Amino acid sequence: RALFLAKLADFERYADALGDQAAAGVAGAVATLDYLARVLFLCESSSFIPVGKARELRIDATYLQATELSEAHRRNPAAGRAFAAARERLRAEAAAMVAWFAGREPKDDFEANVKAVLASDTIKVDARHLAIAAAAVPTYQRHQSAAQQLLRAARSAHVAAEGDKLERPLRVYQVETFDTHYGPQERLSLIDDEGNCFTWRTAAAPAELVSRANRERRFDAGFKIKKHITSQGTAITEISHVRVKRWLP
Repeated sequence: RALFLAKLADFERYADALGDQAAAGVAGAVATLDYLARVLFLCESSSFIPVGKARELRIDATYLQATELSEAHRRNPAAGRAFAAARERLRAEAAAMVAWFAGREPKDDFEANVKAVLASDTIKVDARHLAIAAAAVPTYQRHQSAAQQLLRAARSAHVAAEGDKLERPLRVYQVETFDTHYGPQERLSLIDDEGNCFTWRTAAAPAELVSRANRERRFDAGFKIKKHITSQGTAITEISHVRVKRWLP
């Protein structure tokens, strides 16, 4: 509790310092779903930068970047086109997030503030309000990820035997990138129609599988069973030699 209050006070001092900058050149309010869609896009494109980290690194926090996204996209038209293509999907996710907080009993002061800020169709262009709304995104995503992990753990089972070759529809639900002694690699987390979980670690993942646009999209896959593991209570089948045979409707 003491740590939370200390962080809150720290945030408020920083928010006050950035208040004029956050509001500069921006109308008095921004549409809630549009603003959240911008934050979601920034989180997908890079990562969420909280206020404290932004101050430490002397960079803009995500909540502030979201207010300046149009200008950033004028400098980077490719990113602007990517945002335009994803806008409706992001707005739908934002609407689901607003509904989730609206139907949830707040667990602490932060969630109570989020619920109040997101209750309106617009958000006041004020550093405090914008930062609270932006911070709601990673909070929501953590809860959704935890809920989905519990569901996957309940449904997933190990598939086939080591060395077997299989063909079946799969969907990518998560992509992680990390550095190794041999260079960057990616770990793709996949799931089949029965809810069984798979993971594929590779340095040469097809761009179409890594693409956010194809997340949760079914494809006909060929692959080889590498081994069986259990992680955080979830039975996972590690695979290799993955081939995308065709995308499925």
